[in-house]
Amino acid sequence: MATASSLLSEERFLCCICLDVFTEPVSTPCGHNFCRPCIHKYWDTSDVCQCPFCKRTFSSRPELNVNTTMSELAAEVAKLVQVKVSTSDRELPEGTNVLCDICTGMKEKAVKSCLMCLTSFCVVHLEPHQRVSVLKSHKLIDPVINLDERMCKKHNKITELYCRTDKACICVLCFKSDHKSHNVISLEEEYEAVLAKNDEVMANIHKMIQSRCDKIDAIEKSLDASQKEADEEKEASVQMFTDFIRSIQKSQADVVEVIEERHRAIKQKAEGFLKEMRMEVAELKSRRSQLEQLSRSEDHHCLVQNFSSLRAPSSKDWSNADVYSNLSFNQVRRAMAQVKQAADNILEKVPEIKMKRMREHAVDLTIDPDTAHCSLTISQDRKQVGTAEKQNLPKNPKRFEMYPEVLAKEGFTGGKFYFEVQLKKLQKVGIFVDYDKGVVSFYDVDSKSHIYSFSGYSFKDKLYPYFCPHYNTDKMNVAPLVITPVPHRLA
Repeated sequence: MATASSLLSEERFLCCICLDVFTEPVSTPCGHNFCRPCIHKYWDTSDVCQCPFCKRTFSSRPELNVNTTMSELAAEVAKLVQVKVSTSDRELPEGTNVLCDICTGMKEKAVKSCLMCLTSFCVVHLEPHQRVSVLKSHKLIDPVINLDERMCKKHNKITELYCRTDKACICVLCFKSDHKSHNVISLEEEYEAVLAKNDEVMANIHKMIQSRCDKIDAIEKSLDASQKEADEEKEASVQMFTDFIRSIQKSQADVVEVIEERHRAIKQKAEGFLKEMRMEVAELKSRRSQLEQLSRSEDHHCLVQNFSSLRAPSSKDWSNADVYSNLSFNQVRRAMAQVKQAADNILEKVPEIKMKRMREHAVDLTIDPDTAHCSLTISQDRKQVGTAEKQNLPKNPKRFEMYPEVLAKEGFTGGKFYFEVQLKKLQKVGIFVDYDKGVVSFYDVDSKSHIYSFSGYSFKDKLYPYFCPHYNTDKMNVAPLVITPVPHRLA
């Protein structure tokens, strides 16, 4: 079981890139933490998008959000580190020796520092302070470094007073000149007051540490519970879709079997009709042949004798004989189409699935400089547009002249298309257009939430994506509009 101090140790909150306490800590999909500026700079200078710690490679750059809990803890560690650094300037670090300022050649270790002489002394050179009556009155303390910092820079005297009004160490002359009406006490008195508050401050720090540790424990437990819930939900979903697929496959087999059975019945009936009619045709052809032979005979007796038996027999009436083909399953197909559409509609209510399906229609856009207003500036790769001073641009009938507007080079005459635009830091909008249905929709990419849709339109001409950064009159609209690459999968 980790203690609070170990959980809040400085090493746990150091970015492995800059080796400093986290600034805007973000977590990669593999679970490692880095400063946001550090990881972005690392990826900007690398041909491969991978984790600097475990070297896991990502097919596209993940979208990273600030880890608020880690950020709060890092801020507390930064404060503790600052206190540690500021304290180290005044106190002797463990294992560091303060040397005697009087020794020449090989300096001995100091045993005391004098606040009056602003000098550190070894055992030998400290002896006058223990013997001479004037020096005995000097204030001796354990050896410290940077004694000159205890001197007033203005009056070159020891700072032995503390101004509570200005929260500063001052000398006697400072008190008489600049701090006469202030709340000034001796440095020893302030030291005692601070020491008295130390327990309370330590208790508060301990309370904060414990609070953060409890929060870490709660988040870790929540993460474990979330993982368990995700596994259970995934298993249930897979089982549900497996059962659904089996049901559909069984229904498909049943329909195919019915179609085949109906066809076999029709075929059997038709073959019976054909067999019977072919037999009748064969018999009729035989009679016709015999009659033809008799008609050529001059034997009157034979012709009269056999004619009646060779006449066309009373045959079956085949005029109503028919084979009705009832193989249509249009009603089943319509029902299955409705089931599929209903399932798609339900799944598209899941923001991540909706975003993934829209991104399947992603297009690569570039800005058309021939349409850009004279107050707009376009990047060399034609992916960014921002406001600038008015420029003298060539006349062009496609150019906007009234407002800072511009169109994309690419236009569309049908189907669906999607693109994303970064407005300023951490604000990205996705635009999805269904040309055939006459719908234009806007989405918050980070939260994957729907913003607004324009619907009910009937597009007939080519559609061009439109951008309008507006004027930068208030100096607040400085960030350009950026057409960003659309990742193939969600982060």
